[in-house]
Amino acid sequence: MATWNGVITNAGNSLLNEWVNEKALNFDSAAAGQGTVAAAAMMAQTALVSQKQTASLLGGEKVSSGIRLKLRIAAPNTAYTLNQYGVWASVEGGSSTMIALFQLEQGIPIPSKTESPDFVYTFYALISCSNTGTWTVTVDTSACVTQSDMSTAIAKAVETKQDKITVKGLLLGDGNGNISAAVAGKDYGYPLATGSGAPTATTAGAAGQHYYDSSTGKEYVCSGKDGSGNYQWTLSGASDAADLTYNGESLATFLDGVSDDLDTLSKELDGSKPLTGTTDPTSSTQGAIGQSYLNTDTMQTFYCTAAGGLCCHRIGYHLYERRDHSDRHQRRR
Repeated sequence: MATWNGVITNAGNSLLNEWVNEKALNFDSAAAGQGTVAAAAMMAQTALVSQKQTASLLGGEKVSSGIRLKLRIAAPNTAYTLNQYGVWASVEGGSSTMIALFQLEQGIPIPSKTESPDFVYTFYALISCSNTGTWTVTVDTSACVTQSDMSTAIAKAVETKQDKITVKGLLLGDGNGNISAAVAGKDYGYPLATGSGAPTATTAGAAGQHYYDSSTGKEYVCSGKDGSGNYQWTLSGASDAADLTYNGESLATFLDGVSDDLDTLSKELDGSKPLTGTTDPTSSTQGAIGQSYLNTDTMQTFYCTAAGGLCCHRIGYHLYERRDHSDRHQRRR
């Protein structure tokens, strides 16, 4: 790593002494050159051994040990070996003097503009001093990028690169600077389709996509296509009883069927109940085939053998009589 030696020149010490007397110090310019002098002779220098180009002063800042200046050179017309940097300053508009000299024995090769047109070399020059007075820097604005230049460069870059972005739809970043197309239903939800009226078999949709019927406020969800290529839409939730289904049919229709079944069952149960009366049944006595009839006066049991013009006949029966709450019974055939 290159190690630069830096000194405050004798002329520079005089400037700093004047600065102490409540005068403002301004850093005027800087230059780069080739060639070296003995270390002991550096403080006496008032110019570079062989100045090759002007260096741009980009700014300065206060540090604990003094003032740090930022210098930069671009590729010159003719290549050379960089050995020295000089900084010029003045006090209260006086003559400009080389306040500091920086030197590198082995030097740094600086290419020509033809060899390397985009070459730049940045150098930080430390001016060691304990003064706390006012100081300024004459900044080389030609070496700085203006906001207008930056905006123009960004616009040109965007225009150049815009046609390189070919992914359509939503983009997905992987966190490592790579961008790909996001997958609907996985990386983000499907957009909600809307319309006035319920979706039909021709209403396009992806499985899992929802559809909002603005005329009724109902929402539907797509389950994809059937074997005929028709889109399948079903209600997403129920807003009233008519929306409920069971086994693929309206719940109201299903319950009507259950009601009919219960009515039939009720009639069948009614037909199994034994009938009673104080006289024998006649052809006008209503009953169901197999239904029993008990004449409570004679304790004779009859069974219905035909419905419609009902015909009942008496069959074998048993008659029990209970007297005085005893266990004695009389049996007759």
